Amino acid sequence: MSNNIWLAPKDSKAETWMAWKTMHLARAKLKASSRTSALLSGFAMVVMVEASVDYAKVGQGLLIVFSICTVLVVGVHLLALMISTCMLPNIEAVASLNSMEAVNESPHMRLRVYVDIAWLLSTFIGILLFLVEMAILGWIRFLPEAGSGQNKSASIAAIVVIVPVIIIFLLFAAHFYKQLIAHKMQNTAAELEELNLEEKWTEIAKKFITGDGQLMSVRAMRKDKIFSTLPPEGSSLPWWCSIRLLLAFVGFLGFVNLYALRVNMSVAIVCMVNNTALSDSNSTQECEINSTSTSNSDGEFVWDRTTQGYILGSFFYGYAITQIPGGWLAQRFGGKRIFGGFMLMTAIATLLTPVGAEASVYFLITLRFIKGLGQGVVFPCMHSIWAKWAPPLERTKLVGLTYAGAQIGNVITFPISGFLCQYSWTAIFYAFGAYGVVWFLLWTFFVSDSPETHRQISQIEKDYIIESTGTKKTDSNYKVPWLKIFKSKAVWAIIVAHTCSNWGTYLVLTGLPTYFKDVLHFDMKSNGLFSALPYIGFWAFISFGGIFADFLRKKRIRTVKVRKLMTSMGTILPGTFLLITAYIPGTYPLAAVAGLTIAVGFSGFQYAGVMTNHIDIAPRFAGLLFGISNTAATIPGFVSPLVTAALTSACTKLSCEEKVACLANRWLVSFFIAAAIYLIGAIFYCIFAQGEIQDWAESSIGEVENSLMKEKCPELGKEEKEEEKTKC
Repeated sequence: MSNNIWLAPKDSKAETWMAWKTMHLARAKLKASSRTSALLSGFAMVVMVEASVDYAKVGQGLLIVFSICTVLVVGVHLLALMISTCMLPNIEAVASLNSMEAVNESPHMRLRVYVDIAWLLSTFIGILLFLVEMAILGWIRFLPEAGSGQNKSASIAAIVVIVPVIIIFLLFAAHFYKQLIAHKMQNTAAELEELNLEEKWTEIAKKFITGDGQLMSVRAMRKDKIFSTLPPEGSSLPWWCSIRLLLAFVGFLGFVNLYALRVNMSVAIVCMVNNTALSDSNSTQECEINSTSTSNSDGEFVWDRTTQGYILGSFFYGYAITQIPGGWLAQRFGGKRIFGGFMLMTAIATLLTPVGAEASVYFLITLRFIKGLGQGVVFPCMHSIWAKWAPPLERTKLVGLTYAGAQIGNVITFPISGFLCQYSWTAIFYAFGAYGVVWFLLWTFFVSDSPETHRQISQIEKDYIIESTGTKKTDSNYKVPWLKIFKSKAVWAIIVAHTCSNWGTYLVLTGLPTYFKDVLHFDMKSNGLFSALPYIGFWAFISFGGIFADFLRKKRIRTVKVRKLMTSMGTILPGTFLLITAYIPGTYPLAAVAGLTIAVGFSGFQYAGVMTNHIDIAPRFAGLLFGISNTAATIPGFVSPLVTAALTSACTKLSCEEKVACLANRWLVSFFIAAAIYLIGAIFYCIFAQGEIQDWAESSIGEVENSLMKEKCPELGKEEKEEEKTKC
């Protein structure tokens, strides 16, 4: 129940008081609608009259869309303005009397549907149409004349700027109405709780008294399930309107941004390089084999395969450096600041990439290195934030939703980059860099390090999160057993398997677009589209692998066996399908794409194996172990592109037919190397991996058990814990 309702008269005039309040709300809505509609409809009419459009350079379809959108903007806002103009004088006349008795003379209740229509037309539909009109106008206004020789960079830049504004508008509108509905639901729930509180506690108090007038014991009350009349903790909390779900969604967008900024160069470099200049003068024609291929225009940079390998691999040098420090920075300064600040640095480096590429290849490599530094802290920071935000019983789905953005980022980035590459390679970096800046603003506005510091969270949700996650501080003075960690065979099993599995992952991540062009001869649009397919399979197998692993553990199969099985499936099967794909001729491109999709998809099983084994062997040091293993696992990120470049660089100066055969053979060797490394990692892991807590991490066992007992059986007394331990 809101404070305003509490102040309402407790007599027959309460209904009149509510009508008075509703009238003033309708009055405010109509005033806002009239002002907004008058302003935007005036702008739209000026555009319609004054905007000069070169009909020769604008397609007929786009011109029709622009005309319809402009007329709709004017019509929608004029309708909202008409409703406001007709209703406002009648409401203002009643409101000026300052008498609650005269409220029934106002037409706001009888015509309240028109008030809502005017509000919707003006503040949502009208503004959205206006932004779309501005986007179309920006494209038309800056479109170069046909045959001028200029590219469409200015028009693309205008779209890149306006599209994030539209996205922000939609997100804010959804967030505003979500919070408004949640506020009303919370007030209603509070009112009902206040009305029923006395009756509820009266019934519970009666059950405390036995037939002979004595109080029942806690054990007897639990046996008779007295507390079952009360809802479980957190059950009345809204899920879809919660701040923690909003955090997961913004985090999801953050990981989409993370991988978009990471892999966009893999596609962009294909259309940045002038392959013709790298070939001999007697072999300058493109080798087109597939019927789906179209001629690929060459880029402006003469970078050989080795240079391309350095450009792609330089990211991972920086990425490896900030893995372990990222956790310490998040703990010291807060995950929100470090995550957001470093991602903003990455977005700015992306926006500067076209300038760096045109200035010097060394400047470009430096920018890629800076992007790696910025992204190395992301996973530790997100772990730090969820440690304070995710209730134990919701942790899996919240964290899973957040990290799903990584693979979705790959799925989105490859086709969009392939599409933009047909117009201008610079648009790839401007588009994703602008998205990174917009995401930073969303992150800054909606996210905080903990529920205590969030400005928009409700008190009931804040209390629920704090109580369920635990408010006591963990011991931060324990010493890290560095020597024992690096002497542990289980730790080295994780490091080796993680590193070997990442060789194949990074080979595909950085080299897939180049393989599609060199061997399968896809054009840029098809290249980007087909490059996204393997990551759809990756995301699907990650989800299925987790469910399958939990199913096996419920069947009482030992943890170490489950981890070894999932890791083996996540390494041996991808290596096998990489070899199968390598032997598929370039004249069967769809079969090769299917083979790569299956290979990358099976890699998702690693997340239910070696990627979660850190928690099995050392819960207290799981974050540290992940930083150590991920640092080593980053090495393939900058080594595998160099190996692939060294293998394929000798093919660039051959004739067309020889070049096709050479590239196919060299990629076959590259896939053989990946398959062999996959196999080495699987064998090493199966020999030395463990699934139980190690002796050097044994001190955390008691804390884990106590935490679980407190979470699942909070009512148990000291003498009852041992008896109920197995049941819990």
